[in-house]
Amino acid sequence: MDGADDGVSAKLDAAVKMFMEQFTETKTMIHEMRTDLNKKIETIKTDLEGKLEAVSKDITSLRSDCATKFLQTDANVDALSDRLDGVSHAIDSLERCDDLIVSGVPFVEGEDLPAYFTAMLKHVGLDGSVPPSVDIRRLYSRSPNGSDGSFIKIQFALRNARDDFYYAYLGKHDLKLCHLGIDSTRRVYVNESLTDAARKIRAAAIRLKKDGKLSSVYTKRGVVHDSKVTIACFTESWLTTKNTDRSIAIPGFAFLRCDRKYCRGGGIVIYYKEHVGCKEVFRIEPTEQSADKTECLACELRFGSEKVLLVAVYNPPGNDCTDILAEKLDALIGSFEYVILIGDFNTDLRKPSNERARLESLMSTFALVSVGEEPTFYHRHGCSQLDLLLSSCCEKVLRFSQVAFPGLSTHDLIFGSLDFDVLPPVRSNTYRDYVHFNANDVENEINSVDWSEFYNLHNPNAMLDFFNSHVKRIHDQCIPLRTCSNRKKLNPWYNNEIKRSMLERDMAYDDWRKAPPEPSKGVTSTKKPHINTIQNLRPISILCSLSKALEKLLEKQMSCHLSENNLLSPVQAGFRKGQGIQTAAVRVYDELAAIVDGRGSAVLLLLDFSKAFDTIPHGKLCAKLETQFYFSGPAVNLVASYLDGRTQTVFCDDQCSDSGEVSSGVAQGSVIGPLLFCCHANDLPTVLKHCSIQMYADDVQLFVGRNGPCARELVRMVNEDLASIHEWCERNKLVVNQAKSKALFVKGGRRNVAPNSSLPSLQLDGERIVWTESASNLGFVFQADLQWDGLIHQQCGKIYAGLRTLYSSARAAPVATRLKLFKALLLPHFLFGDLLYVKPSAGAMDRLRVALNSCVRFVYGLNRYAR
Repeated sequence: MDGADDGVSAKLDAAVKMFMEQFTETKTMIHEMRTDLNKKIETIKTDLEGKLEAVSKDITSLRSDCATKFLQTDANVDALSDRLDGVSHAIDSLERCDDLIVSGVPFVEGEDLPAYFTAMLKHVGLDGSVPPSVDIRRLYSRSPNGSDGSFIKIQFALRNARDDFYYAYLGKHDLKLCHLGIDSTRRVYVNESLTDAARKIRAAAIRLKKDGKLSSVYTKRGVVHDSKVTIACFTESWLTTKNTDRSIAIPGFAFLRCDRKYCRGGGIVIYYKEHVGCKEVFRIEPTEQSADKTECLACELRFGSEKVLLVAVYNPPGNDCTDILAEKLDALIGSFEYVILIGDFNTDLRKPSNERARLESLMSTFALVSVGEEPTFYHRHGCSQLDLLLSSCCEKVLRFSQVAFPGLSTHDLIFGSLDFDVLPPVRSNTYRDYVHFNANDVENEINSVDWSEFYNLHNPNAMLDFFNSHVKRIHDQCIPLRTCSNRKKLNPWYNNEIKRSMLERDMAYDDWRKAPPEPSKGVTSTKKPHINTIQNLRPISILCSLSKALEKLLEKQMSCHLSENNLLSPVQAGFRKGQGIQTAAVRVYDELAAIVDGRGSAVLLLLDFSKAFDTIPHGKLCAKLETQFYFSGPAVNLVASYLDGRTQTVFCDDQCSDSGEVSSGVAQGSVIGPLLFCCHANDLPTVLKHCSIQMYADDVQLFVGRNGPCARELVRMVNEDLASIHEWCERNKLVVNQAKSKALFVKGGRRNVAPNSSLPSLQLDGERIVWTESASNLGFVFQADLQWDGLIHQQCGKIYAGLRTLYSSARAAPVATRLKLFKALLLPHFLFGDLLYVKPSAGAMDRLRVALNSCVRFVYGLNRYAR
């Protein structure tokens, strides 16, 4: 046994020794491989550093070359512009036509013009063959001022061929028209879809010379003064003291001008019809130290009893005009009923930026709305909305549009039609009053003439001259000239709106006599200010008075049944006694504040249903009333008969469609419509697994929160509930509008929480819901930091809008009356959501204080500087 043990021990020792030798060899091999790897890494690192240094040198050299070429190109462009200015008077002397006039081509004896034009076609990328319908000839061999150069006239028989060459030439050189040898006045752009007035404005602007100077807006043909334009504002007029008032005057128009004095460019001109009451209110002119700052020209327009403040603004790129505009508007807000700002703000409302945020804050404070939505400035990298029309009276804007300037300017011309009563111009009529004259004076004058001289004359011509001269003298002396105005005196209350209403009343009476009896018919009504967007239109049912009485009885009985049996969900606050939008907002805020106070985070999701009241299926609703709310059979049949059998008609451009049956939805504007929707959506909270919910009719707020950094987990929970909501919507024939639904990651005032850009996306039916820092819901502005500055700014805008109306209509009322008006119309805006004003910022409270001071000045008739 001992020998066997010794043999096993020897074998074990040998195996251990062999293992140790192999382990040592392996360790040595790993060390050598690590050394080789480190050497390769150092070699690669050195090569990369060398290559990066070479690339950096190349980039620096390329930047230097680009800057040099840019300066050279700029110098060449300036030289070309100077040369074109030098021969502009020669171009003006040419006959007006639709031909292309090319300048700057040296004259050569025996030159081949078709060959030259063929080379031009090849240069711009078109076919090199000369079209047979093109006539090319020299106008003269030398320019009038004696310098070398001439003009080539290219006359196309086909307008399409000329346009192809023109745009190819522009695209090849990548220059503006003022830099080319083609005179823009040889072309006239006409868009048949424009109104006559807009077409004339466009034609007038195309005739502007020297890239925007207004020295010849008016021509003998008449382009502005013959149109229906009442007011025209031009920015960047480029006028100087060398341009006299006479040189830019337009017959029938007066004007205000604000020229830039200390540097080139800039300037504002406002043309207005002479019969329009207009006077300057203020102007903001750049000084010598700030020659490139904001320029403004404001005037007061009077249309009957209405006062309008019109402010033309030119804000150069890189400037902030909000502070100076806010100061001026705050001082004048109570003196005008309407405020209109128009001009080039150089602030893009289509892209988020600090300048846009400040401008939108100004608009919110003073209740201004941007009328247009389309971009007005086009460039290589895209488009921007820089030219704006801001109005405090969107209902006065009957039409708004814009037109482009191909080849002349990258900015669009914006124009609008406003509903103000403009009195026609006073046209005087001079006449002889043959009724009210003194016959005795005429007789005495005739008797005072020495007629003996008449009888002593023997020449018939002399006798006729004697008689005519004395009769004419007596006629002019005793029957003087009188001047009268042709404008009728109109009562101030008898305006265009009343005339239009009277006409509609008479037409409606005729239609009513001929129309067959119908339960209801729908007409479109704007849900938002922009009337050109189809999504903002919705049908409104026209119900008779008897139907309203029946609906009130039904609503009273249904509400009593639902409240007595506690059938509505407790999270539904819409159209219930003792509840409202403020109670709903307070519940949501209280839950979120409790989560944030516990050092947690939350997700608030504001859902918006698309046309919720119009998509409710009648059969599904009646089934729910019977099974979930225990309506009796006759009661369900009564509701079904109320919903079914309705028709609707669409009117567009004075065209009427055939009547169509309404198979879904409750009548918009009805009394029981909101209550029926609440019943239809009552089971929505039952499908949620994680989120809490608060509802006010079709406005839904989902929120969920947890302690600690748990953003991904919160998003996962919300996405699960969104999937359940989508399934519920498909069963109940409702659609959630993902574009208008907003999500907020509520983090309170903490700064260490991840930004919205790093948060996971929320998905509803494959569509993403946008994360935002603030969103409007239930009339409130919810913010991710649980502050209410946005709500305060919104209410201040409504207060200033109400003040403008009261100043225009109740300025002369007694103090007691003005106090009652303040309590009835303005005080509710201060009290709206006052329970939610928790730790507002100093700036927001200052805005509220300034608004309250303005109200106090209105009530007690104080000026701005009263103490």
